[in-house]
Amino acid sequence: MGARANLRRALDVVDPYVEWIFRVAAVAGVLSLGFVLLIVFSGNIAHLGENPQAADILRNLTLASKVLGVALILAVLGALILMHDDRTIGIGIGIGGLVLVFGVPWLMKAVIVGKSDVPATLAAAASVIVPLRNAGFVLMALGMLKGLIDLFFWLTELPSRMKQRADVGVGKKAEPAQQKIAAHANMFSPCWSLPFCREVIRKQCPAFLAKKRCWKFGRGCYCDEEMIARIVRGESLDVIKAPTRMSRQGKPPCGRCYIYLEHQALKFKVLSPLAFPLTLLIVFFGWHYYEIGFGVFNKTFESVLGMISFDTSKLTPDAIKSTEKTTSTISNSEVVTATKYLFGILGGFFLLIYMSKFFEWVVFKAKL
Repeated sequence: MGARANLRRALDVVDPYVEWIFRVAAVAGVLSLGFVLLIVFSGNIAHLGENPQAADILRNLTLASKVLGVALILAVLGALILMHDDRTIGIGIGIGGLVLVFGVPWLMKAVIVGKSDVPATLAAAASVIVPLRNAGFVLMALGMLKGLIDLFFWLTELPSRMKQRADVGVGKKAEPAQQKIAAHANMFSPCWSLPFCREVIRKQCPAFLAKKRCWKFGRGCYCDEEMIARIVRGESLDVIKAPTRMSRQGKPPCGRCYIYLEHQALKFKVLSPLAFPLTLLIVFFGWHYYEIGFGVFNKTFESVLGMISFDTSKLTPDAIKSTEKTTSTISNSEVVTATKYLFGILGGFFLLIYMSKFFEWVVFKAKL
């Protein structure tokens, strides 16, 4: 909880300035978007080559698209800071980036290129696509970064959340002597070397005397009230070891015990960092098979992928020059290659999330 609290305090300091930047970016984005839509849907794009002011229109369209792309990035950065506690905003930003990367080329092809394929018209379409597609890649990167940060906090806070659910016994603060012992605890430590174990009870605890962890012994000081009562009353060891109502019921409720959850938290602390290198290894050794699968996917849905392709090979040097060299060729192969790597990165990101979920299941659900 400390890391998130420190981040929250740091971001709260810059909130007023970020809010001001967000508002300026929003106004600039709305104005530039209005200008781009006005030019694109005015109906004159198809006849841009016949317009004597074509160079000025292309220059202004390029500038407005650039401003729109920068405004989107600044607005998203502001939203990430102002709404840093929202764990769903990263997904929304990532989806928005996908729309810009794939939706804008499709829209420009349908609205602009579908009307005319003269060089000036293609240059106008490219002047909109390039800045917005670049902004889309930035938005996708920001969305994934937000997801990774949320995943980090989720991993670090998971043990604390699991302990808060504990409802077996009363989790009293560890005694000073026990705190010294527990300071060196690890995932292999027995229950009597972990916090919350009380010395006055440990001396007569059957699990401690048998040198067997309470979750292996079958009952412990936080789950078996009848056994604790016998210890407090000072009864003989034979009476203390005698079966109780809880021990007859079978498996103890370890998943809700403070001591056991402390043990599992130490185990999770060791295992959870392995999710990242394991994900990298799976991606590294599985990339070849992913490329084969993506090739099959590309051939199967070639018509769908063709909808998002945009070929500007008909752009002449003069048309490119009229946009002040701000446009570039967007070929179908580039779109397919970008799509392959994009979905590969997204797949690796989701693999990392589910790998972390797997360790959570292993430690806290399966209790292995």
